[in-house]
Amino acid sequence: MHPLLRRRQFLRWVVLTAVTTRLASCQRRSTAGETGVSHGGEGETVLVIGAGMAGVAAARQLQDGGYAVTVLEGRDRLGGRIWTSRHWADATLDLGAAWIHGERGNPLTTIADAIHAPRYATDSGDWPLHDSDGRRLPEATWAEIDRLEAEILALLDGEPALGTDLSVQAVIDRYLGESLGESLGESSGQGGIGQRSPSLLAFAAHGLIEQEWAMDLDQLSARFLLEGKEFPGKDVIFPQGYDALVTYLAQDLDIRFNEMVTAIHIDADRDTDPVAVQGSSGVWRADRVIVTLPIGVLKQGTVTFDPPLPPEKVSAIQTLGLGVLNKVILRFPTRFWPDTADWISYLSDPMGEFTTWLNLSPATGQPILAALNAGQFAQTLEQQEDRAIIDRAMQVLRRLYGRRIPDPLEAQITRWAGDPFARCAYSSPTLGMTARTRLDLAAPLGDRVFFAGEATDRDYPATVHGAYLSGQREAQRIQQLRS
Repeated sequence: MHPLLRRRQFLRWVVLTAVTTRLASCQRRSTAGETGVSHGGEGETVLVIGAGMAGVAAARQLQDGGYAVTVLEGRDRLGGRIWTSRHWADATLDLGAAWIHGERGNPLTTIADAIHAPRYATDSGDWPLHDSDGRRLPEATWAEIDRLEAEILALLDGEPALGTDLSVQAVIDRYLGESLGESLGESSGQGGIGQRSPSLLAFAAHGLIEQEWAMDLDQLSARFLLEGKEFPGKDVIFPQGYDALVTYLAQDLDIRFNEMVTAIHIDADRDTDPVAVQGSSGVWRADRVIVTLPIGVLKQGTVTFDPPLPPEKVSAIQTLGLGVLNKVILRFPTRFWPDTADWISYLSDPMGEFTTWLNLSPATGQPILAALNAGQFAQTLEQQEDRAIIDRAMQVLRRLYGRRIPDPLEAQITRWAGDPFARCAYSSPTLGMTARTRLDLAAPLGDRVFFAGEATDRDYPATVHGAYLSGQREAQRIQQLRS
């Protein structure tokens, strides 16, 4: 065996062993059955609600700073919307968050480097594009798509100056002179770049916007679509699982699983442990609480607050959108698609129905394809049985690669909108947003209850690194109260 291959195999063993050991340790703590926060030393007590990336990041920083921290998690696992599946023993899959978006300067890259987590960049130059009949389009077609995307971005970049809160759909219809209705083959007759190729315009808008924000164009705010910042560098996935990062951060934390929170009460007259949290096993008390519940759970209202949340926070919760991005992951007996392509695209009609496929063969070493469906279509699929979803996916693949391709051996399918602990994949900027929406969501309730999570991060919303940074932000906010 080549020394480099042996080294990689050794590192894989080290990481997987560490992840398994730490996860088992966390699970053992979850069965203790105690109600209350143990006081460690002279530190204040803090309850963190949610063991996703935001919650674990906050707990890690506070515990390292001398606080007594307990994390309450409704699920029976770490990660929240980071959900790594090892259902197939020889192929690790991330059913939720999968990428570090922009690896250069990203805080998650620092963590991944610390634990030597292997990564794979999904940016190969070979990107097959097929028309609605399944025929592969010439490479030059991407140049036209690039031009369409650039024009859409230019319109959206100028939208704040228009003084009206239009949907992305309305902006494209109004300024490009093309309606992206259900029929891709019909032009509005008003001219504009879309009339030359309505299917390519629809594809450009879907890939650039709907896949990014996991919501349909007619619901997204054109004014705030380009909110936030980006880290430079490649987008990378984890062949051995994204959960290695959150598990590493969670080591030695007191995490109580299967602890569903239903109410948070602030007792203004109580000097010590003034915040009471109703969980599955009873009432938990602490000096301070950090809420990292997804925007979908907050919007559902299954957790009540006493006193009630202020109007501006309620408005923020009601306004932010619920982006839904689901995966249909198919495992085949053999590979029938080009192994050099990380992505495979299809000009579906209607647009957005099994349009985007990720080739997981290079990362897993197995013949696996994953379809990424977004927005309303993704939510519609959630209502169907697995067999019907697989059949629909295979209709597309057989259109691209012929009727003789084999049936999948197995499938793993996500339904994030129906997940009671998420109700979405991530937050989206919908109509009605203002420059204060995410700030209002992040605003603490006095110096007792704090809010973190990707939806509260104005710089990096809808990302794992946004969740991580928001957890650190609220931990720092609590730490500053000591000074």
